[in-house]
Amino acid sequence: MNLNNYTEYKEPFYRIEMEDCIDDKLVNEVNIIINKMNKKKSNYRGKRSDIHKRKFVSSKMLEKYFQMKKLIKFLLNKEVINFFEKKGNLNLKNCYLRCEIMCDHKGYWLEKHKDISEKKVSMLIYINDNNEDLSNGTDLYDKNLELVHTIPFKNKLGYIFFPSDNTWHGLEKGKNIKNRKCLLINYVTFKTDFKL
Repeated sequence: MNLNNYTEYKEPFYRIEMEDCIDDKLVNEVNIIINKMNKKKSNYRGKRSDIHKRKFVSSKMLEKYFQMKKLIKFLLNKEVINFFEKKGNLNLKNCYLRCEIMCDHKGYWLEKHKDISEKKVSMLIYINDNNEDLSNGTDLYDKNLELVHTIPFKNKLGYIFFPSDNTWHGLEKGKNIKNRKCLLINYVTFKTDFKL
């Protein structure tokens, strides 16, 4: 993972975007994991739980997936944690790392929302090696809940934000989604397999 080449934005809320933040080996491994997931039928209600395919990374998975193991090790590195603490002006002491692999399908949408307070850092990495429409990226809203920006759904583009009262985001209805693949990374206050 590469956090060295990034751009900071202040509107509609502070975020960091990074191009080519993961390598092709990790992309290939994520694709293998997605292809092994069971597709669940869902009626879309605009909730994250509507995702057809989602899998939380566990310590047991790391025995089988070397690239995922490298990613988790990187994200648990003290220098990386310091980077997030400095950029977000926060303390991640007593927090945990949570990593989730997701694949959204046709008809998926996500209502405007702010992340739960237990999430201290939110990071989403797009995997667009299948020509998904660039407009299938996350939609960002201002304090009046007006759509002001869509983060382009570029392959290996990642973005980071620090959940607060003004970090409204979602995915508008009607997007041309086929297989919208993402890697969701959070530093959280609740327990996972990966203590910081």
